Amino acid sequence: MSKQIVQDWLVDCAALSPVELHSFASSLKHNDEVINALCNVFDNPDTSMDIISQVCDQFFTFHRSRETDLQQFTLQFLPSLIYIYLNSIACGKKKSCSSVETLLIGVYNLEVVDENGQPVSISFRMPSLAQASIYHEPMNLAHASLTEAALRRLEECNVKPVSWGPLPQVETLNSQNRLKVITGLLFVFNRHIGCLHKTALENLCKISSR
Repeated sequence: MSKQIVQDWLVDCAALSPVELHSFASSLKHNDEVINALCNVFDNPDTSMDIISQVCDQFFTFHRSRETDLQQFTLQFLPSLIYIYLNSIACGKKKSCSSVETLLIGVYNLEVVDENGQPVSISFRMPSLAQASIYHEPMNLAHASLTEAALRRLEECNVKPVSWGPLPQVETLNSQNRLKVITGLLFVFNRHIGCLHKTALENLCKISSR
């Protein structure tokens, strides 16, 4: 049933005109039927690799578009795709997941550069108990065993911003760059996690426990 739903969805995607793309992108993130069907297909790669290959082609088309909703639709399935790839490597079936590998490389290469093809560098500050945030005020910690001054001394390193990138693009995945690429993809997934469908979080937890 799930495979048929996905197959019909792929046919609909192929028939899209440029004029219809924006409205299709807006409706897709709320299409629970398609999202659940895709999750079921990804959960059974051994019997669905033929259709997964077609889905990967469509996902790459989505991610190359300028539609944020389409890009995020692809990103929500990154944990599932990463698991399929790593599991295939572990089982000595790398050739069977070549389409998944190509998609992961493509998404990674698109994310590490901006629209002009220049390397992307993102800076951010790690949360610190010694500094105010939307979750707490340091003064509220005054009665704790560690005072505000003590916390600040212990966490001075957190004042410095943390940067992600610039990262080099890759042509293939191998034992030398596999971890860096997957880490980069999960960083991108995490950046968009607040905008993703709830099933993305469920799949992440399920896959992390395997």
